[in-house]
Amino acid sequence: MLRGFNTLEETNMALKIGYVVAEFPSVTETFVANEIQGLLDCGASVTVFALREGAGDNVPMCPVFYRGHRQHVGSGARWSGFRRAVREAVALEWPSVSVTFQAARSAWSAVDFAALAQQQGIQHLHAHFAFIPTDVALMMRRLAGMTVSFSAHAWDVFCRGQTLPRKLSVSRLCITCTDAAWRHVTSLVDEHERGKVVRIYHGTDLRRFAFHSHDQPASPPRILAIGRLVRKKGFETLLYACRRLRERMAFRCDIVGQGPLERGLKTLAEDLKLADLTNFYGTVPYGASFTSARTCWPRRACRPPAATKTACPTSSLRPWRAECPWSQAA
Repeated sequence: MLRGFNTLEETNMALKIGYVVAEFPSVTETFVANEIQGLLDCGASVTVFALREGAGDNVPMCPVFYRGHRQHVGSGARWSGFRRAVREAVALEWPSVSVTFQAARSAWSAVDFAALAQQQGIQHLHAHFAFIPTDVALMMRRLAGMTVSFSAHAWDVFCRGQTLPRKLSVSRLCITCTDAAWRHVTSLVDEHERGKVVRIYHGTDLRRFAFHSHDQPASPPRILAIGRLVRKKGFETLLYACRRLRERMAFRCDIVGQGPLERGLKTLAEDLKLADLTNFYGTVPYGASFTSARTCWPRRACRPPAATKTACPTSSLRPWRAECPWSQAA
């Protein structure tokens, strides 16, 4: 429960929360949808304000409004709100001209979302993550007066951290998902603000990854890799490792996910003569089961740049719970 609010049981009413996100639903951010679903299960009322529409299939049953959803606001009030929102964006992101411009471009959305939030009776806004979505939430705060909290994750912590003290000073709470991010954020803010920075792991529903033994283990053994097909995930390294492994034993490798490297990875698999051993499944529905006996989950095999540093153990919990071998590199 957010600090400053009583429990839902004590108030005997649903806390009305607005979630401000860049994309919804998102295939790669199912933890945000799970977080919203958790609040709904606790009796809260949640409305999502998304800057663009995603393609995920893990969608909680709650109202969702997207950029471009116009509210019937008088032209004079609309322009006045836009100017106030732009001033807030400049205060938050200056002196970075490019980022300030990005935030200012979202000012119209903030105006419309603020009117919608007032119409919905929203009491509190929470933003994922501490970049443009938080800017939009703080613009909405300036226009409509509700309180704000935000989650800081990776890039916005380690590469855009210089703006966090300003954002935290006018917010109720900053949530990080790792100890590393918590230490970094608290090192940036004033001592009297550090109590507003908390760490809450994303977590995962371990019941979905319970191990089920099989009388006949998978043959040949299977390697399962799940993630966005981008360089920092180390899929190229995985394929080169598979080339060496096939000299020692029979196996198959299943890769689940989409991304800009998909075509290149398929070409690399063919060049390494792994096409007959490697399956690319693309994006699969949320909740699909791939775990079976003798499945190995390889983890990141290259050192990511600071922009993508997360150190989050959530992905390691899943193979651990399923009692499958897994590996992880820095």
